[in-house]
Order: sequence, then C-alpha cells, then structure tokens
Amino acid sequence: MNKNKHIYAIKNILYSGPITDDARYPNALIEHFLNIVRAQLVKQRLDKYQSIPESSYQNICMPMIHSELSECSACLNLPSDCKLLRSKYPIPKLLSDRWGEVLKVRTFDGKEIGFLNISSSRYSQYAETTDSFFFLFDNYVFVVGEDIKAVLISGLFEEPDEVSNYNICNDQGEEQDDPCYSGDSSYPLDINLAPIAYKMVIELLMPYAFIPDDKNNAEDDTAAMVKPTRNKNKS
Repeated sequence: MNKNKHIYAIKNILYSGPITDDARYPNALIEHFLNIVRAQLVKQRLDKYQSIPESSYQNICMPMIHSELSECSACLNLPSDCKLLRSKYPIPKLLSDRWGEVLKVRTFDGKEIGFLNISSSRYSQYAETTDSFFFLFDNYVFVVGEDIKAVLISGLFEEPDEVSNYNICNDQGEEQDDPCYSGDSSYPLDINLAPIAYKMVIELLMPYAFIPDDKNNAEDDTAAMVKPTRNKNKS
C-alpha cells in the first residue's frame, strides 16, 4: 500500500466520505504526521524488543568503493591488512542506534553480513571468528572482509522519502535511472499498525483547520493553516 493510499484512507475517515476539492487538510501535512506516527510505533516495538516485520524496512542498493584505514578514525583498531570497503554514499538517518535491528546488510547472493561495534573491547575476538562484518561511521557503511562492488541495505529510516535519493544498482555497483523508492512504492508501515496509525494521525490533525479562499477556490488550492481559537464570550 503506497503513501498516497494511506493519505486517501485517512482523508476518508476525516471527512466520512469521498474526498472533494475543498479538503481541509493538505496531503503534505498528513504525510508529515504519518511519518512521525510511523516512527513512534516502530520505536515502541524496538523498545519492547518486539520483532519488526519486513514491511517496515526499506531497501537501498548501495555501490561500495575501496577505502583506506586512514579515511576512518574508528578504523584504527582494525588490522592493517584488512579489506575495507565503504558505501559510496552516506545512508539516511536511522530510527534507532540498535544497529542489529534497524539496519541489515547483505550481498547480492543473499549472504547476510553481521554488524560489529568496533568500539567494543570485544571487537578483535569477534573479528577473528567471522570472515566479514560491517560497521557504521559518519553515516557511511563500512564492510570488512568482502571483495564486492555493491550491497543491499535494509533499514528502518526516519524519513521514508529520503530513500528516493538512491538509485537501483546491479551487483557491479552500476547505478540505474530508477530510484529505490518512489510514490508508487509500498509505504514502510506494517499493515496491522495502520488502524492505530490513522487514529494517531487524525488526533494530531484535529487542532488544525485548513481554511480555503472562497474567491479563488475553483482556481487555486492555496490556503492558510490556522489553529482554531476558543470563543472567549461563551458562557
């Protein structure tokens, strides 16, 4: 279910019927609150150590480039002969810093690369028992122990639309023209959470009113967002 369908469903509930040109709440405002509510619901699950369905994740195809240890101050604890790759671009902001749950990295043949906190005192012991791992530094994904040109990144990102800034690529890291996320893509919200998400969005919208300009309503959708005021003369 894409973003626009979620917005349309919320408007249907707000107006209890088909949407008209005089809709009082602009799509941009509904989308803004939908993103906030989605983040809250996912964080609640993370805080309760509940499983996160795959439908809540977004996927980025990321070209990888060779990197030197000197490029990353956090890499100084790594062996000098390790194979180090870095994502070509930084990734969007994540919903949480619990990397093992909010971010997953795998190769194009389906191999999942484990996350390693290289600032941990146990990193060297872990590194000796695994052939490859990834870590984050300055919003870049670094991969150690793989000789690949691209990876598939699945993440719980704070702003879903930011994924549209990345293009689909092949296993050679060659980027295509199509974005990884668009308006037609499935919105990263578990369908089972949709009813409560809609309710929360509507509650956030209620303090606002969208007042159309009657003189130009037929030609121009421009209007002002205002908060309703209480009637001070009401007894």
